[in-house]
Amino acid sequence: GFHAEAQTALARLTGEGRVEGAPFLVAAGYAAVGDRDRAQEWLERALAERDVGIVSLRSNPAFDGIRSGERFQQLLTRLGLK
Repeated sequence: GFHAEAQTALARLTGEGRVEGAPFLVAAGYAAVGDRDRAQEWLERALAERDVGIVSLRSNPAFDGIRSGERFQQLLTRLGLK
């Protein structure tokens, strides 16, 4: 279905290095399909690369499915968004 296709597309993009400079968008994609671990990895990368998208982390609906996770909450705290 859609989730499997989205996962495949994200894996292909990230594996081919096509997402340089857009780690927050990749994180949003993984979060949207429910892949908490990969979403969190890409959020950490977004933070390290100072991706401007990270400022919308608290309210971005793409992250609703992972928002309750401990790692996500810790990241919000580190960013001063909690």
